[in-house]
Amino acid sequence: NILRGQGSIICLIKPVYEAGTGEIIEGYDDLYTVLISLTEFFAAEGFSVTGITDSPVRGNGGAIEFFARLLPFAGYTAPGLNGMTEAAVTRSLTLDKFKK
Repeated sequence: NILRGQGSIICLIKPVYEAGTGEIIEGYDDLYTVLISLTEFFAAEGFSVTGITDSPVRGNGGAIEFFARLLPFAGYTAPGLNGMTEAAVTRSLTLDKFKK
């Protein structure tokens, strides 16, 4: 209701929480599955995913994170969304871990 059909949402996706394991996820298949599952969830909740990309930095403890752009209406799938998702996961796995 806040967007009232206008605007967009940029959401931070933290697979460590989305997967429900509480552990850092670093496998390609696991990360890809989390992102595809969320895309399906967003669609079921009435949103359209127009983009997914990796975060350029890792989270605490070296956790891989992503961003997604959502529009507040259902039924639209960005062309090449699966390819964007695959590329984001591949890029995310090349990031160096950092230490605080």
